[in-house]
Amino acid sequence: MNSLYARLFRYRGRPNREPLEDFLSEAFADLLGRMPPEDVVGFLDHAFEGSGAARVTAGFARSVLELRTQEVIPGGIMDVVLFADGTPRLVIENKTWSGFQDHSSDEEEANQLHTYGRWLKQQCPTGTPCGILLITGTTSSPPDFHGEGTYAVSARAQITWAGVGRWLGARLSADEGSASTWCDLAADLVHFIREKKLSSEIFVASDVSAVDLVLPTMDRWAATFDNIWQGGLPVWSDFLNPRVSDLLFRTEAGMLWHWRYSQVPAATKTYVGLGLRFPEQSQWYEGLSLPSRPHFIFILASDKGSLEGATELPSGWIYDEEDGQFLLAREVDSFGDRPDRRVDQLQEWARTAMKEAGSILKKCRVV
Repeated sequence: MNSLYARLFRYRGRPNREPLEDFLSEAFADLLGRMPPEDVVGFLDHAFEGSGAARVTAGFARSVLELRTQEVIPGGIMDVVLFADGTPRLVIENKTWSGFQDHSSDEEEANQLHTYGRWLKQQCPTGTPCGILLITGTTSSPPDFHGEGTYAVSARAQITWAGVGRWLGARLSADEGSASTWCDLAADLVHFIREKKLSSEIFVASDVSAVDLVLPTMDRWAATFDNIWQGGLPVWSDFLNPRVSDLLFRTEAGMLWHWRYSQVPAATKTYVGLGLRFPEQSQWYEGLSLPSRPHFIFILASDKGSLEGATELPSGWIYDEEDGQFLLAREVDSFGDRPDRRVDQLQEWARTAMKEAGSILKKCRVV
């Protein structure tokens, strides 16, 4: 069955207009309005993290929050406006696929966000933080939105619908088991985002800076993974292929990882994977007893189906019944502070893990 939002969406079509943007604006504003104030603050702080602006949510926890949609002002209609104690503090503009309206004049080039920012600046008391949050699908932000553009308010940030879905997923995982209307609707909105192909995205301006920071570290991560495997070589060479896959990012897994296939004829397409997993980003292994902080993880699994049969597991290993996989994890910060000690501890851990993985594999069958 389609998600609740998908079923409602079928009845909102209008001639010559794709209603997805308006629908998402209404749905997300409704969801924010149902959330506890501390979760609204948590989401906005996440969205504005790294923007370099003053904390736009200052005072929200003690305020009465109201979200209005399709707010009409001179020169435009804003998708969502958040009011705190009756004062507009945040404009949320949703651009799923469409571009920005041209609000240029003879004196300057401008778009609709310039208009919204200037209106917001006029409405906010002096010294009160206010801002613009841009939520996008594949639409890129205006070229100067993240720079020194003349948008009147300094707090400006962008998050994609994929990013909204990830944050909601992580929040729901942290509150698993609770029963509330907003949690049920949030879970359905995450499904709807995926159904509408908004859970993948193209880069935004801030991603370029992020890649610039990450690239210089990749050689160190490749060397780290190689060192871990080398530590277990005397053990795993008996049952794993010497060829290793490329080191890959899996966004939905929140993981950097690669793997080696078994060279045991009876266990073809069975593999041992080694990953660096970030739990807050991961949609894999939800509900399992894995560390809550970043951790290294070994994964024993099969491309052909579920692994079953090993009931008594070595200490630390857990079984994922949903996917038929065996997992062993250890927090990154549990290893030594000095690089030389860290290598020794990683390799010692890998030797033990590989020996245990081999013993588990001998007891398994693919079903």
